[in-house]
Formats: sequence, structure tokens, C-alpha cells
Amino acid sequence: MRSTSALVALLSSAALFSASGATPVGSQLTKRYHDVRLQHDNPPEDLLCPPLKFPVPIPVNGVSLSTAHWKDGNNCRRTVNVTIGSTTYPALALGECATCDTNGLGINDPFWNKVVGDETDIFSITGDWIFTD
Repeated sequence: MRSTSALVALLSSAALFSASGATPVGSQLTKRYHDVRLQHDNPPEDLLCPPLKFPVPIPVNGVSLSTAHWKDGNNCRRTVNVTIGSTTYPALALGECATCDTNGLGINDPFWNKVVGDETDIFSITGDWIFTD
């Protein structure tokens, strides 16, 4: 009887865990952000990661994190997967997006052009993202 109740408790927590959108990645628990606004953004230099510590290969799928996720630069250079439609793109957090929604992302020129192409009248799209490191 005890093992049955332990199994039920474990399955209940797994269901809650799954419903929360949290995903285990490495030793951390990471949340996936669904149907968020992704906008074209190239942050000014004062909102970028310190350039001398980490050379960035260009072109890179670069994203800028909202102020809530930037955390004063502590999430600088973290890797993210961005899913748009059925395609997932690896990306690198390069800066802060001061105009992004709380869970939204800014997308740099090379990444934006890869996803949207030459469309000049599109300023934001919807997608999902998650930290992968």
C-alpha cells in the first residue's frame, strides 16, 4: 500500500511538473516560454555583453533578453533554443532588450534575416524559447 501511494505521489508531481512548462536541463530546472513576442532588436553597445571577454562569431543567431531575464548581465552568453513554427534555432544571449515584453526576446539582424527574410513590414513574430545551458 505504501509503495502504491508513493507511486501516485510521484506521478502526481510529474504531472504538475510537466504542466508547469519546466524542463530539466543539465542540473538546473529551466522554464520554456511559449507563444512570446520575438522582435527585431539590436541593442546599443552599453546593453551588450562585454566584448573583450568573449569574441562573437558573426553572423550568429543572437538574441537580447528582456530586462527580467537579463538579470544585470548574469545571463550574458547563455545559450537558448528559439522555436519559430516547427523550426528550432540555437542562439546566444548577447545583450539586453529594454523594449521587450517580460518573457520576450529581441533578435539580431543576422538571425532576423534568416527567419523573416527581406520582409521589411514585419516587426515582431511569435515563438517559444528556453535556456539550454
